[in-house]
Amino acid sequence: MRVSPEVEIAFGLAASEAERRRHEYMTVEHLLFALLFDADCAKILRACGGDIDALKAKLDKYLNEEVEPLPDDVDVTPTPTIGFQRVVQRAAIHVHSAGKDEVRERNLLVAIFAETDSVAKLTLEEAGI
Repeated sequence: MRVSPEVEIAFGLAASEAERRRHEYMTVEHLLFALLFDADCAKILRACGGDIDALKAKLDKYLNEEVEPLPDDVDVTPTPTIGFQRVVQRAAIHVHSAGKDEVRERNLLVAIFAETDSVAKLTLEEAGI
């Protein structure tokens, strides 16, 4: 099974965001933040009643204020959290069970909704999505 180029870009952006913010871990919230910059993902979320700019702002605030950055003297190479890994695995299982062979950004969105106790999921739910 492969991931779409858009998903690869989202993974890269999530990792870059975590590194830029000096976060030790790459979380589901980093992933959702990255997905919000994807045109197809944004279109899907808008169709479900989401305000992309408001979602970005809320996640940006969370990532800035609630996730502790590493000290400046520590090298930063963010590690995906178990939650991040579960979302990716859940998306891959969903794709496989549907008889498809490519994980797309929409599959990741669906998988985020199954991630209990996730700020990303809560953010989407609070936005009415």
